[in-house]
Amino acid sequence: MKLLRVISGLFVMATVGCASNGSDVSIPLEGTNTAVVRVSVATGTGKPKVSEDTVIVKTGQRVVWVGPQEFMIEFPQGTPFSRSKFSTDDAVINLVVPRNENARAENIKKTKYKYDVVVKGERLDPHMVVIEQ
Repeated sequence: MKLLRVISGLFVMATVGCASNGSDVSIPLEGTNTAVVRVSVATGTGKPKVSEDTVIVKTGQRVVWVGPQEFMIEFPQGTPFSRSKFSTDDAVINLVVPRNENARAENIKKTKYKYDVVVKGERLDPHMVVIEQ
């Protein structure tokens, strides 16, 4: 239990104010279970950009990617979801990180996943950290 409090404290300290200060980390919005990642496209190059390079969520929480009308999220080397590719034609991808029914509270596990944001064939490779609890 003490380890859980320490990890939770570090999690909060590392992420306070991230949504507004251009930090490299996104977490669920205050008072919610939803983390938002904004996807944009660089003028001139057409390369995708994300508001934060890493999104940190716990199992059971939601990640919403918002951006151009059409884009994709792909997990090429492992995924916390049942599929590895997600696409949209309405500017939003909305996913809930599934809970691991076999996980135990005293065995907190953090897994880092690389994912690709793909817009018109151009790729960017940010990360997602999933905390199993």
